[in-house]
Amino acid sequence: MAKCPFCGAEIRELVVDVCSCHTITYSYFLSDRGRIEREEIDREEPDALLECACCPECGEDLRFDSEDEIEAFLRGEIILAHKNDVEVHGSFVIYEGRKYKILHEVDEILYYLDAGWLE
Repeated sequence: MAKCPFCGAEIRELVVDVCSCHTITYSYFLSDRGRIEREEIDREEPDALLECACCPECGEDLRFDSEDEIEAFLRGEIILAHKNDVEVHGSFVIYEGRKYKILHEVDEILYYLDAGWLE
């Protein structure tokens, strides 16, 4: 079961906010008829989306890197824990007697994967 590293709540569902933003550049000008007109001169579509997946209990952003990480977390394949709550050995973590591979760290929160998944 997925758990929040901040409040310890069991998480069965995440609500994810996705923000997609594009930029449109316009030229405003005074036409020959004396009216202000607007013409689109450039449009940039977003390369990436900003996602925010927050704990439904405490509201903390769990700071996932991708949709794949969100899905793996909900399946229990990726575990999140505060760095002070686990035993760190280089690029691995020992937690409840099992060895886990650290994927990355964000603001003292470790994202790790059961080492058995790597074999």
